[in-house]
Amino acid sequence: MAAYEGNRVVELTQDPSTVYYIHPSDNNNYKFINDVFDGENYSSWKRSMIIGLSTKNKMSFIDGTLPKPQSTDVTYKAWIRCNDLVVGWILGVLGPITKKSVFFYKTARDMWQDLEERYGHVSSAQLYALQEEINEVKQDSDEIAEYFAKLKVLWDESPMPVCECNGCRCNLTTKFLKIQ
Repeated sequence: MAAYEGNRVVELTQDPSTVYYIHPSDNNNYKFINDVFDGENYSSWKRSMIIGLSTKNKMSFIDGTLPKPQSTDVTYKAWIRCNDLVVGWILGVLGPITKKSVFFYKTARDMWQDLEERYGHVSSAQLYALQEEINEVKQDSDEIAEYFAKLKVLWDESPMPVCECNGCRCNLTTKFLKIQ
C-alpha cells in the first residue's frame, strides 16, 4: 500500500505518519538499548525495550494491537518488513541462551509473549530474596538521595500486579494472593 504526498506515491515504509515507517538508520543491527537480557533484571530490560519500541512507533508489533494482515492485504509486505525489523531488534539485545530459545518465532508478538511468560513473573523465592536485599540496605555514609535510590531500585524490581482491564475482570486479587 502506498500513501500519496502531493502527486507523489510514497511507500508505506517510507511514510513517517504510519506505523510501518522505517527510518533509513533502522536496521536489524540497531540497538536502542544497551542492556542485554541474559535472564536477570527482566523488568528493567522490558522497560527499556518498551521505551525504545515506543519511540520507534513499533509497540503495536509486540502488544497485539496490530495483528498480522492476510497475505492479500495491501499492508502485508510492509507488516512483514516491520515485524522482521522488530524481531531483529529484540534478538539483538538478548543473551546467547535466551536468543536461542526464541530465535524461531515468526512474529515479534509471539517472541515477546514467550519472554513475558517465562520472565515476567516473580516467584515467591525471588520476591523473598528481593525483600531480604531491601532489608539489608544500609545508609552508612551514603547521602540520603543515594540511599533512597538504592531502595527504590529494589522496590521497582518487586513487580506488583496492576489491573489491566476496565471494570476489573483480570482477577487482580487472585494475583496478589498468589504473590503472598
